[in-house]
Order: sequence, then C-alpha cells, then structure tokens
Amino acid sequence: MKKIQRQNTKFAAVLVVVFLLLVIGGRYALGPNADVKALPPEAASSTAASQTNDSSLKNTQAQATDTNASAPSCAQNLAAEIISKKESYAKGQILVTFKKGETYQDSKNVLAVYGLVIQNENNSQASFAARRLVTAAVSPGQEIVKVCLLRSDSHVVYAGLDLYFGLHE
Repeated sequence: MKKIQRQNTKFAAVLVVVFLLLVIGGRYALGPNADVKALPPEAASSTAASQTNDSSLKNTQAQATDTNASAPSCAQNLAAEIISKKESYAKGQILVTFKKGETYQDSKNVLAVYGLVIQNENNSQASFAARRLVTAAVSPGQEIVKVCLLRSDSHVVYAGLDLYFGLHE
C-alpha cells in the first residue's frame, strides 16, 4: 500500500512539473515578441492568395492577434483539465474542424496564419468535404497554445488535442 502511495506522489509531482512547464511555455510563446500575424512564405504565395477571400483571411489574422490576450488563460485551463482528468494526447498534432462552406484551401490558409500545416495532406483533402476535419502539425509542446488560438477563430468549429483514450486506474 505504501508503495502505491509513493508512486502516486511521484506521479503527482511529475504532473505538477509538466503543468508548470506548459504554463511557462505558453506565456513565453505568447510573449510580446510573438509574431502570430505574419503569414509563412507558402501562405503568402500568389497561388494561395488568389484562391482565398482576402477579407476573410485578414479577419483571421486580426483574430489571431486579438486572441493573444485570452490564450494564456485558455492554455492554463486546458492544461489543468488534462492533468485533472489524467488524459494524454498525441504530441505534435491537433484536430481542427472547419465551418460548413469553408473549402480545403481555406482551411490551409487559416492554419497558415497560425503557423500550422495539414498532416497527411492527400488523405485529408479526400475526406475534407464529408467531415471538414483535418489534423494539423504542431511543434511539440505548442499543442495547447495552438488549440486555444484556433478555438476563437471564426472559421473553426472545433479545435482540440488528439486525445488517447484508454482505461484509467
């Protein structure tokens, strides 16, 4: 029994450290030097620009800037929820569902505003019309911050972590 209690104490200590790293990392990523407004070079190409509605993309860029203030509290809440529910998730990717009427190219352009790209693009494009769901590649450790930024975007219905489901003790 004491062995189980020691293991639970060690596990709780590790979770606290992970939580603190997520909070500190989220604040660092969204610090005053963060440049969320800038489009990556591939999104700024003439092909991408010609295939999207410019005012819609500018709206998304403005939202990306506006959500910088609310993202840290969202990140703290989401990290705390993950810890309290003892959930784990796939590192380096998040799930994003777009509103009806958004095209696959629109989804790529919106994700580009946040510095993201679609994983497994061939399969994603084939199934996008039916589900409007994509898996976006994220720098490991930035999953929670990117989810929080995307949740307030007007083109996005759902943004969340790619959770692993399993049995808990």
